[in-house]
Amino acid sequence: MCLLFAKSGVELLLLTIGGKNQFWRWQAWLLILGLGVFALLQLWYLHKALILADPTLVCPRAFSFSMTRRFNAHGWFSGVLFL
Repeated sequence: MCLLFAKSGVELLLLTIGGKNQFWRWQAWLLILGLGVFALLQLWYLHKALILADPTLVCPRAFSFSMTRRFNAHGWFSGVLFL
């Protein structure tokens, strides 16, 4: 979700820089608020994982889950096989 909100936020920013102000609508501010919330939740999740497990296990797993989900439908399975 964080990636989707980040891409949408960047698109709003690029349109605003291009001359079409997108931040006069309440939906744009809701999207920016959602981006902040999802980013903080992602950091909290990573923090909890690092407390419960060794960083040599958590960091590659988190990276493989997030990257493989972007490339194929069976990314979670590929991430588990990465271990």
